[in-house]
Amino acid sequence: MKVAARIIGAGVLAALAAMAAFLYAYAVGSSAGLCGEHGHGWLTAVAVVLPLLVVGSWGLRHGNWILVAWPAAVLSAAACVMLASYLDPGAHGHCETITPYSFSPPLGSRYS
Repeated sequence: MKVAARIIGAGVLAALAAMAAFLYAYAVGSSAGLCGEHGHGWLTAVAVVLPLLVVGSWGLRHGNWILVAWPAAVLSAAACVMLASYLDPGAHGHCETITPYSFSPPLGSRYS
């Protein structure tokens, strides 16, 4: 019963960490994805699975440390995804944005 309570508690803490990690990774990932092609999917999958397996299994084997290890595994997976997005050359590119000063109005139009 004690082990099940630890696993459930670690799952709840990992879910809370996943919400925070998602928001942080979304903000960083959206800036990388705005100007580039989509990155490699396998690289993102490896960046997620590897920390979850290594840190999560370590926590599962060390009793009460599971309450710290599973949220840390989620946050380290988010950090690895952001690092993979940063290092992936397909996720970046030159951004061309339109500013009010770079737009030429069509002929015949007037500003009021």
